[in-house]
Amino acid sequence: MKIFVTEELLTPANISLFLKAGAALDINTAPKKPVPWMSDAAWLNCVALSTECPMFKALKDQVVRNEQLWRKWYEENEPENVAVPDYESELSGNQDTGGFWRMVLVRSLREDRTTLAVSGFIKTTELCRSRRRGYQRWGQGSWSL
Repeated sequence: MKIFVTEELLTPANISLFLKAGAALDINTAPKKPVPWMSDAAWLNCVALSTECPMFKALKDQVVRNEQLWRKWYEENEPENVAVPDYESELSGNQDTGGFWRMVLVRSLREDRTTLAVSGFIKTTELCRSRRRGYQRWGQGSWSL
């Protein structure tokens, strides 16, 4: 992740958000959880993402507005491998940091899948970087895949 910070694709605050999410928040002082199917910890993480990350500033509202889609995603066996409601095009369309933000979202809402999301992020990142090196090596100079 240091590479992403060095390349100024992410900030130290982004990394901190991945590591801590809503751990410092208290369920008694946070906004009331609007959906019964989400754990308290996941809700606090959702609040933290909405507050600290511009990309996810509407996450709390979207979970309520598209509750059926979010519940289905939340209850998936492998949420790290399925489309994320309201964010899939943004995550998939951003080759530089989309994988990181997908990992953050999975870690925040489905902490039990964090290790698998991290593994997927590493594989995707390695593949993208090796392709980029290949393009550079052949002198094409293009960073698009």
